[in-house]
Amino acid sequence: MLRLGIALLLIALFPVRLPAAGTWRVSSEASWHGNVTNSDRPADRLPALQWQTGVAVEYHRPLPGGNVLSAGLRIALDLWPRYQGLDAITLGPTLGWDHKFGLGAQAWVLAAAAAGGWVSGRESDRSGLAGQLQLEIRKRWNDSWQFAFGTERIRYDARGHAFDNSGRENYLRAAFQVNAVWRATAELRQRAGVVVSYTSPPRPDLVQAGKVLTLVDTFERGAPLLAYYFPADTRSTSLELLRSLGPATSAYLRFEYRETTHKALRYSNQRSTVGVVRRF
Repeated sequence: MLRLGIALLLIALFPVRLPAAGTWRVSSEASWHGNVTNSDRPADRLPALQWQTGVAVEYHRPLPGGNVLSAGLRIALDLWPRYQGLDAITLGPTLGWDHKFGLGAQAWVLAAAAAGGWVSGRESDRSGLAGQLQLEIRKRWNDSWQFAFGTERIRYDARGHAFDNSGRENYLRAAFQVNAVWRATAELRQRAGVVVSYTSPPRPDLVQAGKVLTLVDTFERGAPLLAYYFPADTRSTSLELLRSLGPATSAYLRFEYRETTHKALRYSNQRSTVGVVRRF
């Protein structure tokens, strides 16, 4: 995956004298988290509202042989009205490559993408550098169904070691175009990697296990919570309903359930999201 990211960067920097078309994407969504603390203890499970707004510009360059290169820039604002210590702003480049095996809408497509980001958090220990690599293969079977299978590699290096995040994630997605206005999408994901959890002290079991513990006041409890990270497996299921509001604007409603396990530790999180996207 690292070699793939380097290859995409070199290709994007290679001077090809073909016209490039640029597109803008503006999105805004609100999500309700049932367990933002990722805690296995009922007393430490806290709900929260998250608001995300992003603007991205991407330039596409068609090449011979069914190939398309893309490069862009994105900026995203992440706000938590109740727990403002989680607020952050992200800025970074994106690179991509698509290859279409044949002609027509039902041909197989292989897509690769790389993204980077500089994250500035309200709490400085949460600031850091982010990177993501993605490989996906997709196919449209008819006018209604489209399927995709992909894998992602994500890494986040924060100033505070307790907030580092890295892992690999595989997904399977099926989308059904109900009519010209409505589309339904179901997705299954499996992730293996580091997660960050929060719990009330004392936790002698974590000390004995050699966990790196950090006290945080982010969640405005009577006493600080312990933040710690550990490797875990996460499985998630989501269902999204999207409604077209015109040729360039769509609104969507998404429900997601996540379950994370690490040996005897187990916690879940339910997330409900409503959002709008406009392209121009």
